[in-house]
Amino acid sequence: MNIKEDSVFENDIEEEDILDIDEDDDEELPEEDIEDDEELPEEDIDDLDLDKDDILDDLDDLINNIEDEDEEIVTEEKISEKRTTFNILTKYEKNFILGFRTQQIINGSVILIDVNKLKEKSAYNIALEELNQKKIPFKVKRTLPNGTVEIWDLDELIIL
Repeated sequence: MNIKEDSVFENDIEEEDILDIDEDDDEELPEEDIEDDEELPEEDIDDLDLDKDDILDDLDDLINNIEDEDEEIVTEEKISEKRTTFNILTKYEKNFILGFRTQQIINGSVILIDVNKLKEKSAYNIALEELNQKKIPFKVKRTLPNGTVEIWDLDELIIL
């Protein structure tokens, strides 16, 4: 930005306040605790020289360990073959399913019923009718206090 000599700011800036960058280039900055003789030990340098194959092997090991941990987590859940809960869809499950399915429809998911038969064609009403016709391919997962899990297909549950 160029300031003309007749500028309003001319009187505000004094020559002492103006820094000359070229003069500062000659000065050296003080070095802080840097020793030229200090080098990394050879052991550390050898560790840095890894082959591409060694790195890929390490990555494969990490991925396998993560997959094994995921399998352990899945097997820790005990899926109960004998169901202890009722086959009635709770109002909380119903509201969750309706909200989730409504959001899917708003985001452009495929509609599973004939929309022409509906009076109101809102996303919520479409989801409600899909639920009443049991067309939604969802499963309800119920975790019990003892750690067992029951999985119900939506078409197995009674909708009130």
